[in-house]
Amino acid sequence: MMLNFIFFLTLHAGVAGEFGSIQAAIDSASDGDVIKVPPGIYQERIDFRGKSLQIIAWDFDSDRPGTPIDHVIIAPKGGPVVTMSVMQIPLNNQGRVEMVLEGFTVTGGTAERGGGIYISGNVFAEVYRCVILGNLAISAGGAKAGYGGGIFLEGNASLTLLSSLIVRNSAQEKGAALYASGAPGLEVRRGKLNIVNCTIAENLSPGPAVYLAGMRGETCIVNNIIWGNDGGDFQSETDVPAKCNIPVSYTHLTLPTKA
Repeated sequence: MMLNFIFFLTLHAGVAGEFGSIQAAIDSASDGDVIKVPPGIYQERIDFRGKSLQIIAWDFDSDRPGTPIDHVIIAPKGGPVVTMSVMQIPLNNQGRVEMVLEGFTVTGGTAERGGGIYISGNVFAEVYRCVILGNLAISAGGAKAGYGGGIFLEGNASLTLLSSLIVRNSAQEKGAALYASGAPGLEVRRGKLNIVNCTIAENLSPGPAVYLAGMRGETCIVNNIIWGNDGGDFQSETDVPAKCNIPVSYTHLTLPTKA
């Protein structure tokens, strides 16, 4: 399949597809497009708008993927920094919308659910080589409010979290780093969750930093460092269903995995 490239540029004049913000590039994009973002500090919240997109930090000087230290998205006001969501939540795993975020620091978000990244609906989200830092989930009276300071995952959504750092996020309830929740109308959550080669540390909440609420989808948590989190490191309300032979392996964390 041929990919369409949207070049989001601030300094490279004369290249087709220049936009004034990451969100402007998203709004102009179509399913299957790739948005390459040059180094900078972007004071905005971004929403994939239900589109199948790759948003990649890019170093145009070397023509290769960039680094989180040079590509920072800071939320200027309340709400998740990044929203990866599709409104409809079907009961099967068909027709998922693929959304990719690669190479960014995501910081400064404040929301009831998912201060850093909010993921819901029939989405297959991939977060790769990112730093999720200094986000907050506040308890303001809504359902599941105060859960998932760094990342909130709900419904039929799936997440693959690769080679990323989730640190110093806070939640007023559970899941300062990541909270995976059941969908409205579903008994338990049926999406898939993969966490591989990540460091999850120094997150603050009354409950564990990584909290799986009624997780029934395939799960793989391998080769991670999960430690030093106030409130505990990891907890699941049910036995973790295995995608790997050992679903939680080669990972430094605090057990038990059941409530």
